[in-house]
Amino acid sequence: MPLVEAIGCFSNGPKCGTNNGRHENGVGFMINEKILHNTKSFTPVNDRICYIKISGRHFDLILINCYAPTKDKADDIKEKFYDELETVMNSLPTHSLKMIVGDFNAKIGRENIYRPIIGPNSLHEISNDNGTKLIHFASSQELTISSTYFPRKYIHKYTWVSPNGRVHNQIDHIMINKRHASFIRK
Repeated sequence: MPLVEAIGCFSNGPKCGTNNGRHENGVGFMINEKILHNTKSFTPVNDRICYIKISGRHFDLILINCYAPTKDKADDIKEKFYDELETVMNSLPTHSLKMIVGDFNAKIGRENIYRPIIGPNSLHEISNDNGTKLIHFASSQELTISSTYFPRKYIHKYTWVSPNGRVHNQIDHIMINKRHASFIRK
């Protein structure tokens, strides 16, 4: 797939969509020009996953951006997404710092059984099915879901609002390898 670059913008294509004209999926990065020169590569995996490598002083940073299937999608589509994400993670150098960010359409709860993969500061009490899938993926890759670790006011926790403004959800998350979790700050 070609690299689309315009003023520090990297995406997996000029447009993503379906034949019916609806735009679905698609992921990318906007990179601040101060670190654009450190950007080594952009790799679009598919219409739901891409990653970028950034040179650091002591090691490379690999940011993986994801858009997971919504809760109404079939389980086989969700499994395929997590299988592809696992393949990407396993293909990357182990010495690089890897962070996964994205819209996982996953409500992560505060269940003690999932600690220390999740923290105590999620918006939701109970994880939904997509949340459980994300937690199991994080566990299999030795990741923490950092977006659940820091205390925030309610207004700063939700990442999605329904069109009528009545429903708030925290469905976008940040994950990092457990050994690098201290790199994430409030």
